[in-house]
Amino acid sequence: MQPLLKQVRLLPQHYGKVENMKKHNLIILSFLSVVILSTGMFATTERSRAQEDEHAYGEIWNFAVIPVFPSGIRFWLRVEAPADQIQSIELSVWQNEKRLDTARLDPFDDVMFGYEDAVEYEYFLDVQAKTAFRMFDPIKLIASVTLIDGTTNESLTTIIPEHQGYGPWQGAVADERLTIYISDPDIAIERMAKELLPTFDLLSRSLEEVRPLKLAVYMPPVMPFCELVEDEDGNVESLVVSERRNFPCSEEAMAALYARSGFEIVKLHNTRYREVRDESAEQIVLLQYGTRWADAEVPFWFQYGLAMYFAPNGHPEALAQVQRAARLEDLLDLQELSQLPTTEQEQLWRAQSFLLTLYLADLYGADAPQRIAGQISPDKSFSDVLREEFDMTPQRLYGAWRIWLDSSRATEVAAYHPYLENTATSTPIPTITLTRTPTTTPSPTATPTQRPLFIPTNPPLPTRGLPTFTPTVTITPLPPGFFDRITPTAAPPTNSNNGNSQFCNTGLGTLMLPLVAFMIGRKRRVRER
Repeated sequence: MQPLLKQVRLLPQHYGKVENMKKHNLIILSFLSVVILSTGMFATTERSRAQEDEHAYGEIWNFAVIPVFPSGIRFWLRVEAPADQIQSIELSVWQNEKRLDTARLDPFDDVMFGYEDAVEYEYFLDVQAKTAFRMFDPIKLIASVTLIDGTTNESLTTIIPEHQGYGPWQGAVADERLTIYISDPDIAIERMAKELLPTFDLLSRSLEEVRPLKLAVYMPPVMPFCELVEDEDGNVESLVVSERRNFPCSEEAMAALYARSGFEIVKLHNTRYREVRDESAEQIVLLQYGTRWADAEVPFWFQYGLAMYFAPNGHPEALAQVQRAARLEDLLDLQELSQLPTTEQEQLWRAQSFLLTLYLADLYGADAPQRIAGQISPDKSFSDVLREEFDMTPQRLYGAWRIWLDSSRATEVAAYHPYLENTATSTPIPTITLTRTPTTTPSPTATPTQRPLFIPTNPPLPTRGLPTFTPTVTITPLPPGFFDRITPTAAPPTNSNNGNSQFCNTGLGTLMLPLVAFMIGRKRRVRER
């Protein structure tokens, strides 16, 4: 029986060797091999094996670390001595300069695998029982073995506790307001953390308190944290399955473990940098307002529309999508918008939710969505705030919005987002300066309390949008660059065949020329004979 050590080594060193092909025609196949290799049509088989590390007699070392969160961490240790030569094994676990646990392994009773000249043991750190445990903070395992001859050896293992099956993780601290870890080693995490800080600045304008956040961001695909396993009796358990052992698991336990470490779980649906950043900003908004709202009655379209309104670059693409759905009579009604969408509805649902929120900003001022959100509480619903502040109901708002969709005004403001800087030219939508002064910028337009909206039963489509402005007012054209985004982000490289085509057209042709010349010369020599 092969020792388990050879199967679960953490850092094996590999080497490869390429299998050789038999050559029937040395010259021709040498050219063909180059051509095939250069065009990616030749697959080599690589065999690898782990080189054994050399360890001295009596040494103790940690050869595997297996996280099984939310339950704990498995440490596999090996002592390079027979069990009858081991007197004691002592372990201590430290995190943030605090001792998390101590353990004493019995040289015989706690054996996992035994060999003639070595013994392997397992130590399990139960993080559910250790209230001081924190995710992402380094853990140190100090292992000490004493042999019967009095010899003592120690080893130190340092790991970063991360959720298994994702990552490797990376983290960044923007300032005291935002710490973010993400399960993607390639995302520009420090840049993203800094670009999310203006969201906190904007939130501070409508919230009395903006709490610091620590985010554990899961990149897609996000699989269920637990497996449902059915035993022989037909009972189904939620478990983490790991190397011959199963451990208890639940989504709630994982969330509680993160919460104990001060982290909020965020699961994303996008992978490109801009979408990842914007979706993270949305989650920050939902978390901040969610604390204030608690169990208040807030329609889902406003929750997510508000979150999308805070996106650093806006959503100018939403208007065309919703206008197309309107022409096809596929728009979601208010009841459908007030609940979470199905998978098929999601894109249109998000676009409509954003544009409804943008319409609120166009109607009552750029900070209207935040003002509404800031007044919602368990004792005051979204509908209550809308009625008290603007003498408006959700139904009338939706009807007016339907007309606004096809107006030139909707096209003008589709690219607006609240991070735009103020300009010298006055505009119907006042922009918000990113300061911490808790003041709002009033809209220069007439409010509905002075001029109530009238929505006829079958309203005609207006040419100028809703009558929220007096007809004598002419809208000043926006200056160039007003709706430019803060940070234009270059699209990441995409997989394209252009590079391959150019390569094949030049490199392949160059490689084939000697082969063609060789074949022509060979044919001539045959004729001469």
